[in-house]
Amino acid sequence: FFRAWMGHLLRALWLLSFLCLVTISLPSATPGQQWFQDQELAQFMHFSICTFADCEQDSPAHDPNVFNPVFTDTDQWVRVAKSWGAKHICLTAHHTGGFALWPTNATAYSIRNTPYKNGTADVVRDFVASCHRHGVEPCFYVIPSWDSYESHDTEAVYVEKQMQMIRELLTRYGPIRRLWFD
Repeated sequence: FFRAWMGHLLRALWLLSFLCLVTISLPSATPGQQWFQDQELAQFMHFSICTFADCEQDSPAHDPNVFNPVFTDTDQWVRVAKSWGAKHICLTAHHTGGFALWPTNATAYSIRNTPYKNGTADVVRDFVASCHRHGVEPCFYVIPSWDSYESHDTEAVYVEKQMQMIRELLTRYGPIRRLWFD
């Protein structure tokens, strides 16, 4: 028994020593993958009509007039996230109910048609400016797969409206490195 066991051990040691001599080439991360890994911690910021309508998901049933914050301090949001180590923040710019936190031209169901700052507010703009001031990477959560406000449109019209909103987010607010699609 001892000889058989010792034989197995010697073969295992020989194989292990051989493997130590072999250089294993592991794949390297792409620059984009490495950037994402270096971000480490993130905050997901869900601020929407539901913040004021006491709901989990916004829907066309929620009157845009309920979106009327007394005070919005996006700098405070970013400072708090940064204080616990977040290197990027993902803001829910457009959720399943269709409400957009910027004055999009693609739909009427947006901050543009709220009493907040008489319809001139742009939470996305303020959020991005705060991120840049505090050295935090902005990210947008958007849900092009389902928007119950625009769901009555034909498929072609629906897709064009969703694409328009994505184009607006990627062209109005400077370089945006990341979108989160749900």
